[in-house]
Amino acid sequence: MNRTCNIKTCSRKPCLENEECVEKSYARLVKEQQKQFLRTLENPFIPKEKLSKKEKEVYRKTDGKCWICDELIRIEDFTKDHVIPKSKGGSSKLENLLPAHKLCNNIKSDTIISDKKQLEEIRKIIKKHLKSKK
Repeated sequence: MNRTCNIKTCSRKPCLENEECVEKSYARLVKEQQKQFLRTLENPFIPKEKLSKKEKEVYRKTDGKCWICDELIRIEDFTKDHVIPKSKGGSSKLENLLPAHKLCNNIKSDTIISDKKQLEEIRKIIKKHLKSKK
């Protein structure tokens, strides 16, 4: 029986027959995880030394995703990455900061990423590093 997928009826469980349905369900799940994480940032039980006001602003720039690997960041893995490294004349102003995982930031080091190709190369290095740890 061939039925049309209604995304609304698949909100809890994708039908798996329609690729668009699966993708939208996954997107909803990711968005919900981001919202949940942002709620934890507002949680008064998180010690204030965990994230400063500036760090929260940096985190929200990409909705909690690492700008290098494009994955969600947990608080314990969060760092502020200097897009233009301080060692190369970059500032610590909000405009020069983006959220990154500690690992991604360490691998990027003081590299200035100037194009997508360079970013993809760093992503490959990160994936290779993560595979070798397993």
